Amino acid sequence: MGHRVPKHLKGYRAPVAYRIAGLPYYTGDYLARTGVVVPSIAEADGHGTARLYSFHDLVALRVVAELRKARLSLQRIRKSVAVLREQWCETLATARLLTNGKDAYLVCDEQKAVSLLMQPGQYGWRACVDVSSTAAEVRRLLAQEKPEKRANAAGVNRRKTA
Repeated sequence: MGHRVPKHLKGYRAPVAYRIAGLPYYTGDYLARTGVVVPSIAEADGHGTARLYSFHDLVALRVVAELRKARLSLQRIRKSVAVLREQWCETLATARLLTNGKDAYLVCDEQKAVSLLMQPGQYGWRACVDVSSTAAEVRRLLAQEKPEKRANAAGVNRRKTA
C-alpha cells in the first residue's frame, strides 16, 4: 500500500527523480537516508512504500548531481547543505552555488560569495567572466557599428620609412 498524494501535488517516485537528476539510484537513496535531500511529499515508510519527490526536490537533486560533476564529494555536499540550512536559511534548490571541487560557495550577489566549508562565513570576492555572453555582446555591438572597409592586416600600423 503506497502513500496517497493530494491531487494538487505532483509527486515523482525515486527512480524517476534520480533519473531526471542524473544520479545513480544508490546516490539518491544515500541523500534521502542522510537527510541531504529528503522527499517533501512522502518519505519511504518501510517495504512497499515509495518516496515521492516534488519538483523543488528534483531541482535540489539535480544541484547535487552538478556539484558531483564539479568533483565536490558527497561528504562536502552534506556539510554544505547543513551550513546552508543552519546559517543561511537556504536550500539546494534556492541557493546560487559555486565550487572549485574543494569548497562550496554561496553566491550573495554579483561580486561576493561566502565559503560554506573551508572558512565558513568568510566572504570572498569573485570575478567570473562568462565568455560566451561576452562574445555575444561583442557580436551585438559589432552589428551596430557602421560598415567600414576591411583593413589589410599587412597595412595596419605600417609606418613610412625614409
